[in-house]
Amino acid sequence: MFEARAALDPHRPAVCHGPHRLTYRELDDRANRVAAFLRSRRRDDSGMVAICLPRGLDLVVAIVAATKAGIGYLPVDPTHPRERINRTLSTAAVRVILTMKDQVADLSRAGAIATTVDDALAAAPTGQYAAASTPSDFACAIFTSGSTGAPKGVVIERRALAAFTRWACAAFALRAGDRFGLAASPGFDASLLEIWPTLAAGACLDVVDTDVLLVPNLLRDWVLTSEVTHLFLTSALAERVLRLTWPSERCAFRRLITGGDRLQQRPRPKQPFRVVNCYGPTEVTIVATSAAVAPPGGVTGLPSIGKALPHVAVYVLDNELRFVPGPAIGELYIGGTGVARGYLGRPDLTAERFVPDPFDPRPAARMYRTGDLGRWLANGEIEFCGRADAQIKIRGNRVEPAEAAAHLAKHPAVAAAHVLPHSTGRAGELSLVAYVVPENPEMALDTGDLKRFAASRLPDYLVPARFVVLPRLPLTTNGKVNQDALPAPESAPAFHSATFSPPRTDIEQWLTEMWQHILSVDHVGIDDSFFDLGGHSLLLAQLHEALGHGLGREVPMDAIMSHHTIRTLADFIADDQRISPPQLDTSSPGP
Repeated sequence: MFEARAALDPHRPAVCHGPHRLTYRELDDRANRVAAFLRSRRRDDSGMVAICLPRGLDLVVAIVAATKAGIGYLPVDPTHPRERINRTLSTAAVRVILTMKDQVADLSRAGAIATTVDDALAAAPTGQYAAASTPSDFACAIFTSGSTGAPKGVVIERRALAAFTRWACAAFALRAGDRFGLAASPGFDASLLEIWPTLAAGACLDVVDTDVLLVPNLLRDWVLTSEVTHLFLTSALAERVLRLTWPSERCAFRRLITGGDRLQQRPRPKQPFRVVNCYGPTEVTIVATSAAVAPPGGVTGLPSIGKALPHVAVYVLDNELRFVPGPAIGELYIGGTGVARGYLGRPDLTAERFVPDPFDPRPAARMYRTGDLGRWLANGEIEFCGRADAQIKIRGNRVEPAEAAAHLAKHPAVAAAHVLPHSTGRAGELSLVAYVVPENPEMALDTGDLKRFAASRLPDYLVPARFVVLPRLPLTTNGKVNQDALPAPESAPAFHSATFSPPRTDIEQWLTEMWQHILSVDHVGIDDSFFDLGGHSLLLAQLHEALGHGLGREVPMDAIMSHHTIRTLADFIADDQRISPPQLDTSSPGP
């Protein structure tokens, strides 16, 4: 589909990032050459290429090249902790790693070479790049959270990715000349939703920078000035964007696509774009159901997750795999072309979650047991009703709390750990709380050290926001952790600095009140870290917005990230000659 577009519109832009861009011909040429390099380094038909690159032109070149070469690719988020990256790479039979220049040495390993896209282009042999491929061939592997402490890789086949791409082009009304924002993490399956339908439709991928992506009003302004027509955002970020005011005229933006969690916000009346709510685990290739979201007028309840895609079958079943009648709640099982091959190197888990589909007449047809609960609505759409197990969603990411517990238990000072989700008090938002037992009861457990230990091994959404130290974990009569007997997370102190220092100036007092409001904490010292107190990317965006509201101008996002204590942030503001104290609007702690 991409090659057909490259032949039809060779001079049309395919991917752009600020002033940098590649046309379809340029992208096709670079991908062909990198594909030839990948084929020359492939010793047999096994293995895959790992792509550890940030959002940008090289990421798209690498993904198209691997697909042209007939080699499955493994996208890895370069911002994840190095230990998690290494663990992911060691799980896969990686032959080549395409990465950034400053990571080549660190990622090179026995049996695999790490190189950059530019070096691959320079070393590419002349001749044929392509390899014969079939619909059942491995397209890519996406790693998700795993309860054993190791993330599990979902193997997606070419037929499934192709079926999804054809559906998305039609469902999102993508056409040549459209611009689709490239906003998802490279290791998140939503990146497939952005990249392949865009290139198949002859549209342009427009890369959005993180400091813009995390600030809703900046993101809106970027969408408008860049004339972006389509954008995917996780549910939490989409809800913030939907609260903004949008121009009703001269707006190129047509589709806001969202998913990853339960959507709790409807679009305002007369917004110039449509909102599409999608649902689907990675195991069924990105999206299984979809629906347009209507404004609140005349509609009650939360938006549904819609109806099944044409190549997908959705069943609501009981524990005996029987259809659940009427509006009763059952577990969602998903069959059809989108079902993935299974988990990389995990035949036991594959057999447990990918089961024979008794309702599909095709030989060896399978369906995926999602663990999600749902029920049919009168209009034929499906209402999402939560989980049947402990799996949760945090900021759009699928999280197994047991994975965080498994890593904490590896700390030499920890004898046992149990991790649970906890409501932050902000609408629909969850965080993790860890209950830990010290190895030596005579020694105090440094919970700040535990958090740093977790952050060095896990992505930020898997790092617990609070730690509760217990002499032992309470157990039920059958030996399982008695979750009802665990103390409330509020009994654990937040991660304050070793010495508490109160605010000394008006601006420090103003920042203290702002942090208390945004972080939902009562006690903040000027040397406490915003991130240690539970701050994350979405809350950082709220802090950015509140500072701009109070100061009368925007503070650079990178300055807020580097000055993450009240003392240093106040000093930065005081030293900035463009700001004078009388400009502060302290009437409220936030916008």
